[in-house]
Amino acid sequence: MERPTGLIVPASGDVRAVAPAMFAGPLAGYDPVLWTDDDGPEAALAAGLRGVRRLLVGGSLPAAHLFLLRDAVADVALEPGIVAALRRRKTADEIELLAEAGRRADAAVGWIGTLDLAGWSERRLAGALQAEFLRTGAEPYPPIVASGANAALPHHETGDDAIARDAPLLTDFGCVVGGYFSDLTRVHFPARVDGEVEEAWGLVLDAYRAAEAAAAPGVPAAEVDRAARAVFAAAGRADQFLHRVGHGLGLEIHEQPYLTGANPEPLAEGDVFSIEPGLYVPGRFGLRYENTVALTGGGLRVLNAAPERPALG
Repeated sequence: MERPTGLIVPASGDVRAVAPAMFAGPLAGYDPVLWTDDDGPEAALAAGLRGVRRLLVGGSLPAAHLFLLRDAVADVALEPGIVAALRRRKTADEIELLAEAGRRADAAVGWIGTLDLAGWSERRLAGALQAEFLRTGAEPYPPIVASGANAALPHHETGDDAIARDAPLLTDFGCVVGGYFSDLTRVHFPARVDGEVEEAWGLVLDAYRAAEAAAAPGVPAAEVDRAARAVFAAAGRADQFLHRVGHGLGLEIHEQPYLTGANPEPLAEGDVFSIEPGLYVPGRFGLRYENTVALTGGGLRVLNAAPERPALG
């Protein structure tokens, strides 16, 4: 929200809210402290937090709201919250929602394969993909569509460049079902690619499989990242893998656990995260392969089943 809006969950006592007056109806059950645009939120924040000495705030709280809190309640200690850790481990019902979002993304990979992309731009495909998710009842979010050399930027901003029919096309996307995100990456290949692309693609798949094999409850997140990175290092291409091997997802597209070489925290049953190694050759191409996986009592469950190497239409 642009306007400061907060749910306050005290260690004891009733939950309460501070919110703009326009939300009086939806928040009536929380006896909210309301404020208007004419008055501003400062007095309402101070009233809502009266008696609070220590306030845990979420990591995604906008900085402007954090500064406003600091000024409005100067005697309250503001500290990082616990919500992200509480949300990290998913229940069986949550995993099923994530799996359904994954199935919708898988179907979209197949849908892309039915398109004749001659004359299409990256932006046109991105818009059509979002419309396809809406048509099927899923909520889209902005995808990455990167043709040819554009894919050498892992988070390329989808633009108006034409989709090259003779170069790999990287698509990184997903949707939201019941509030839960999916996230996958597929490279759509033309009929022929040169030897360097084929070699790099083989390494990406090997790195993915190494990371997948390493992921298990009790294994430090860093070890999964290192398993993928070791494949590229053995081929002398470690410097072309530019990002972590994965991230958690759930009610946000990026959340705990983060699978980086610097994260010693052990994975646990209920963790859901991406595995997405990639190789990036500036000015030439970028390749990435990504699935979402869940650690369950029965082992590692892959939540995507789209073809490993879809064809470019």
